[in-house]
Amino acid sequence: MPLDPVHVDGIDSLARRIRDDYDDPDESGDVDQLWSFLDPLRDDGRAVLEPVGDLRRRAVSLQDIALIDDEFPSQHGVDAGTLNPRSFTNGLTVDVAHAAAASVPSDLDLHRRRTIVTAAQSPNHRVELPDDWLSFDDDATDGRVVQAPRDTDNPREAVHVFALYLSESTHLGKTLDAAEDLVYIDGPLYPLALLRWLGVDPAFGRTDLTGEILSNYFGTYDDALEDSTPVVGFVKNPSSSRVVSRLRETDAPPVPWSDDAGFFRYFLSTDANDLTFTNWFVSRLYTDQLFDVAPPEAPDDDYLPAVMYVHDPRHGTVHRAEAPYGFVRDDATREALTRQTLKEVAVSRVPRAVARADSLARVTPDQREGIVRRFEEAFDAVEETNYNRDRWGYVRSSTGLTL
Repeated sequence: MPLDPVHVDGIDSLARRIRDDYDDPDESGDVDQLWSFLDPLRDDGRAVLEPVGDLRRRAVSLQDIALIDDEFPSQHGVDAGTLNPRSFTNGLTVDVAHAAAASVPSDLDLHRRRTIVTAAQSPNHRVELPDDWLSFDDDATDGRVVQAPRDTDNPREAVHVFALYLSESTHLGKTLDAAEDLVYIDGPLYPLALLRWLGVDPAFGRTDLTGEILSNYFGTYDDALEDSTPVVGFVKNPSSSRVVSRLRETDAPPVPWSDDAGFFRYFLSTDANDLTFTNWFVSRLYTDQLFDVAPPEAPDDDYLPAVMYVHDPRHGTVHRAEAPYGFVRDDATREALTRQTLKEVAVSRVPRAVARADSLARVTPDQREGIVRRFEEAFDAVEETNYNRDRWGYVRSSTGLTL
């Protein structure tokens, strides 16, 4: 039986009780003091989020920034779509990631190139999978099967992150070879989901795939720095809480937000006609773990992520841009990256090249089901199902909703 009106009224009463007891951040003068704790944000005396230059908030007219000339004559974008993890009755768990790139102006040869990685996991030690790259579609697509750790307790998460990040990091390197001016990634500079699982499941750190993936990113950024071709990660929906978590460990006033997006939204919200944005920050909030797993060859500082937060008043959204500090340390390059990224947000919410890459890399629900049917034929097995799948059409996992 669905909710009756009396039940909805009851929920409203409960919500009002919460509102009566909750201190709105706007009504607390202490909250405004939190901004100054970013100059810099420290952990045991060490700066873990440090402004590049002065700590400040800036604003620019949406209309004006949308009309500026591009700071970079061409922009490339990289994205990867996934099947989402599937388990089969023969014991295999599989995910497929499909990476693509696009550019502004368009380059049809670039759009055709793809990188496809299928990650499979089986606890059966007698299962040995081939691990070499194959080319097809007249060498426009590279494909590979990789074996996720057998001893993991999280097979669905393992196949997802290894397929996703191996395809993305490999295609990113190939895209940089074709780019001359600027490359955007759909998402952060580094594989944060993989880093998170390294702290949860030791099996993720025992496979050579982890080092290969991180080395791919470091190698690409090393080449980018040498060629003076900036790479920028664009995080459309930041969900991390590293900044607010660190603030709670200082002597700062109470922090009322559960994630960093809420924090920066509060401090950046202003006139509805302006994009507002922060200065760039050098972040060391997770880099110790990153550099321990696969140390880069060049000085660490060049590879540190520098981040900038942007608030779009049209939708109330906060985005995070990231670039290797090796680019952001230069004043002219930093300002050019800032202006180009703000223009992209003003024009299309996300970088235009990323939006195009997203449309190329996306795996539709019908395609997912078709791929699963092919796996069933190849494996001589059927996909495992459960009540949630039958009742609601999805299976919940920590990687999200498996469609």
